Amino acid sequence: MILCSDKGVYKIPAEEREKHNAIPKKIIDLRLTANERFNDITTDPRGRLYAGTKCNNNKNGKLFLIEKGMPPHILLEGLGISNGMTFSIDLKYFYHTDSSALTITRYHYDIHTGNISQPEIFYRGEEKNGYPDGITIDTEDHLWVAFWGASSVRRFNPHGKWVHELKIPARQPSSVMFGGEKLNELFITSACEGGDDIEKGLDAEGNFLGGITYKVITPYQGRPEWPADL
Repeated sequence: MILCSDKGVYKIPAEEREKHNAIPKKIIDLRLTANERFNDITTDPRGRLYAGTKCNNNKNGKLFLIEKGMPPHILLEGLGISNGMTFSIDLKYFYHTDSSALTITRYHYDIHTGNISQPEIFYRGEEKNGYPDGITIDTEDHLWVAFWGASSVRRFNPHGKWVHELKIPARQPSSVMFGGEKLNELFITSACEGGDDIEKGLDAEGNFLGGITYKVITPYQGRPEWPADL
C-alpha cells in the first residue's frame, strides 16, 4: 500500500496491512508547499506513480512522476485541481483531469520514460454540467467520469463524445473504478464535503451531497489496475 502525504510518500508492506498498529515507512521525501495536498494518484504498467496535488485556493497544483530510484519529477504545474487519470487501452495516451478548469486533457505517453507530451483537450465542460473528477477506462477504450455536483457518472467514447450517463442519489460523485471477479462492477465514491450537516451529508437546502460508495453492475468490463513498484 502506498500513501502520499504532505511530508512524503510512505509504504505499508502487504504483510503489515491487516495490522491495526502498522506503521507506514517513508520511502520518498517529497515536501509540498504550504496549503498544498495530494489529491488523486494512479500507476502505469511499469509501476510508476503519477500523483497530483491541489492547493487551498485551487491554483498552482502539480502532477508529480514518482519512480523507483529517481527523484520526484514535476510533469505538470499551474493546475487548478489535479484529479482523475488513466491510460488508453493501447497505452499510447495518458488522460489527466483538471477539475477547476473543467477539462480532461489527452497526452501522448511514453511507456519507456513515463513522460507525457503533445497535450490536446479531450473534454471541456461547463459548470452547469458538473465538474469532471475521478476517471477510469473500460476495455472498449471509453472513459468513465465522475461529475462532481451533477449526481452523475458519464461514459465518453475515444473522440470525447458523451454516450451514456448513470445517475446516482448523491450530488458529489468523486471517483470511479471497475472491480469484481469479472471487472464489470463499477464502484462510485461520493463526498459530503461542504455539507452544512456533515453527519448526514446534507447541504443548506437539505440535498444529499454524498459520503456513500455505490456499486453498479454494467455490461462493460474494466482493466485491472497496475501495482505500484516503489
